[in-house]
Amino acid sequence: PGGWRMLSVDDDEVNQEVVTGIFGPEGLSVTVAMNGAECLKEVEKGGFHIVLLDSMMPGMSGLEVCKQVRKRYTHLELPIIMLTCRTAAEEAAEAIDAGCNDYVRKPFTRVELVARVHVHLAMMHERMELQAQINGEIQQQPAKIQQPAMVQHHATHTLANTIPSALEASPSTLVASPPALGSRPQSALSIGADSERVGTLFAEVKELRAALRQHERAARAARAELAACRAKLAAAEEDADEIWRRFGDAESALLDCRI
Repeated sequence: PGGWRMLSVDDDEVNQEVVTGIFGPEGLSVTVAMNGAECLKEVEKGGFHIVLLDSMMPGMSGLEVCKQVRKRYTHLELPIIMLTCRTAAEEAAEAIDAGCNDYVRKPFTRVELVARVHVHLAMMHERMELQAQINGEIQQQPAKIQQPAMVQHHATHTLANTIPSALEASPSTLVASPPALGSRPQSALSIGADSERVGTLFAEVKELRAALRQHERAARAARAELAACRAKLAAAEEDADEIWRRFGDAESALLDCRI
């Protein structure tokens, strides 16, 4: 989608060209940072929607950079996808603990990387729309609160002007014209109705905030589950590599015996 800004952090110029070549045609504006210090400077400027962060960089590592970014932005405010060449199962846990939302192993495919980025941008888009809806409801509250307050002030002013004249009138006049003291019963009804609408709107905003917190908890749980699955997958791949190595050794030994 147009308008999205990506920060690509990698000390390898070739990798930066690949990322720019992939996401430029997708409509993303890509800003390049060649190390952790440049990344933090760009993040300080703000305006980014997602970060692609290389884990292995000279000086400040990707994990260290991620921890620094998380001091300013939450997982929902600025998603971070870490790119790594490491295959150890502990890598996933380290990346998640450092504050990244997701990680992709190098060498990555264009389809996988684009899909991961689009998922996180779609989640951000939904969060922004929900937040805008909540803000809109909150901004409407002052006007809705002010309206019954003005009606109440008018009713109070009317009673203040009516009571002295009523006290000066004769008892027969009061009996003959009782509406003088309650000439605006509709205003009281209006006050009650408007107050009820304000209460309903506040309740809706409260429900929306609760739903947002629930989605955030679900997202955190999903990220943790995803990290656990990837750790299991990495461990299984390591076991498979070990089996293939043993198979090769056994096959070589068998050939040696035949010779």
